[in-house]
Amino acid sequence: MRASPLTEWALAHLATFDPLAELRATREGCGLYDAGGRDRVLVVGAGRVGFLQGLCTNDVDALSEGHALEAAFVTAQGKLVADARVVKLEDGLLLDAEPGRGAALDELWTRHRVHEDAQWLDVSESLSALELWGPRAAAVLEGDPLADGEGRAASLAGASFAALGSPFGAVLYLPADAAIRVAEALLVRGARVVGEATREARRIGLGLGRYGLDWDQTHNPLEAGLERAISYRKGCYVGQEVVAKATYVGHVNRRLVRLEWEEEPVAPGTALLGARTPGRVTSAAWDPLSSRTVALGMVRREVAAAGSRLRVGTEAGPEATVVGVPFGSRPVSG
Repeated sequence: MRASPLTEWALAHLATFDPLAELRATREGCGLYDAGGRDRVLVVGAGRVGFLQGLCTNDVDALSEGHALEAAFVTAQGKLVADARVVKLEDGLLLDAEPGRGAALDELWTRHRVHEDAQWLDVSESLSALELWGPRAAAVLEGDPLADGEGRAASLAGASFAALGSPFGAVLYLPADAAIRVAEALLVRGARVVGEATREARRIGLGLGRYGLDWDQTHNPLEAGLERAISYRKGCYVGQEVVAKATYVGHVNRRLVRLEWEEEPVAPGTALLGARTPGRVTSAAWDPLSSRTVALGMVRREVAAAGSRLRVGTEAGPEATVVGVPFGSRPVSG
């Protein structure tokens, strides 16, 4: 992951690690996380909307300026290349993806480019991102709460930026040279800097998967629980036939689920025993507020319904309970 303008600043504020206080901020207050290490790409040109409309699973054409949606990008075989937040700005469409996925998206774009009037610009260095985790995100921004994907223009510390609602609070996109002074102003308003470990624990507890951890190029969007990133009313896109067939004709044999157990976390890849074939843990973290492990795992559909019990690691390992599906995914019936 690339360093951001806030890397050293954030580390200085995290010199005294207090996991309880950090996690409590993300649940009850406002945790400030430096997301500058993610990949950000701006698609510009008169053909930008049509270009992305034919390349991703969601309906970019229906997106209003200043707002955002989640989208998946898949191969012709329906396998995931990346998932990204797509923000419609005045001068282009911003894609915010996991580190390393920008290059994968560039390769997909090159392979399927049909619009000459669409350019792909890497803005990861010039545009920073700050994440506000918790119910007081709107209060810290001194505005009304933002629904998931809802956006508005904001300003602070002499900088103008875009604020977007998210499942965990809000995301701010701002010029890199303004990141530190905006972050300092957010602390004055009551935000608390949180580190990677706290962000991971909270995003796992909320059921927010990540490319490269919870799914990869061997999975399709339905296995990953990315239904919120799929529009079934839009026109054709790369991989649409495979995704539609899996939805309406067949089914997927494995699903990402949320899990909990009472013992310590285990490493990603640890077996989940149950049904005919074991699944595996994809992400796990200790939640000090509930004194439980929260986790995500890829399991057989037979044991993907809430309430299913699985053993972690071995037949004598901790008993994990499936507590639900990822955020925005359809429930699995028993």
